[in-house]
Amino acid sequence: MKTPEQSNPIFVYEVNLTIEIPIFNQHKTWLIEHFHDMVTKNNFMELKLFFVKNTDPTNDEYLRYQKIVAQYYISDYKILQDYLEKQSKKMRSQVIEKLGYHYSVSRRVFELAETFKSTSKSSL
Repeated sequence: MKTPEQSNPIFVYEVNLTIEIPIFNQHKTWLIEHFHDMVTKNNFMELKLFFVKNTDPTNDEYLRYQKIVAQYYISDYKILQDYLEKQSKKMRSQVIEKLGYHYSVSRRVFELAETFKSTSKSSL
């Protein structure tokens, strides 16, 4: 994580997917490999992959859809620009080829402003 001494910013390219559960179950292994390929083929630093958990008992959407958040950590904005200009179309077409149109996706980019870590020794 970024510390105050670091002069190089860190960027996060976040991809949010909502996939129909049968399609997710059928292609889960391929999808995770695809996320890994994004890191290795595009010079990204790291991937953090999250499966969203339902915390609203009145929302039954989780019975039909798997929600995924992929956060790619990138050391230089130019690396992300190169990906968006040169690779993203190919990578996105692979997803469409496998999942068809049984998913929705949104994307956004963050620049890390600060990292703060607690010094308390809680049992989290």
